[in-house]
Amino acid sequence: MSLIRKYSICIITLAVISNCSFHSSQYELAKSLLTSSDIKRPQSNWITEWAALNIDIFAINHKDQIFFASYDDHLIQFKDNQVVNVQGFFGDDAIVKIDLNDYRLRYTYNNKLIGEHKCYPWNDSSSLDVKINFKEQICFDQRKDYNYKNRIYTNTEDQIIALEFKIHPNYPSIIIRFKKYDQEIFNS
Repeated sequence: MSLIRKYSICIITLAVISNCSFHSSQYELAKSLLTSSDIKRPQSNWITEWAALNIDIFAINHKDQIFFASYDDHLIQFKDNQVVNVQGFFGDDAIVKIDLNDYRLRYTYNNKLIGEHKCYPWNDSSSLDVKINFKEQICFDQRKDYNYKNRIYTNTEDQIIALEFKIHPNYPSIIIRFKKYDQEIFNS
């Protein structure tokens, strides 16, 4: 068989195959289920408020820590009364780690030291609403002559209902709260 004849047969075969269509009602049903925009995802019951962003998140308890995560790759790790890891908030896949050692918070951005603050030990307080208690830690950025408060809010059953923490020395504190509680409760 000549080379031209082989090419002609291949071209004709491809033309015939490309004009065929495949139709299956089972395939269409499966496709519609997988691509449907009506898929019900679990609804978050926590929210973060930070730098003009409000992001719905989930609280995931794991051993002695809580992970707060969103569908959009935001992640906050809370362990031993401290936010220790923050990802997805700085737009460039940066990881901010916060280490507490000897009442000093060390902030690192992609493993580069960006701040070190002195903190006092935690003290217990209560809000005007007797159903809410909070622990408060006052920290100082000595280079900028600036202080801020990290807070852990709890309900009467000693369950965490909100957190307020500095997650980066150059940005405002983040508030992470259970949606059931109105933001106004925490303004004290």
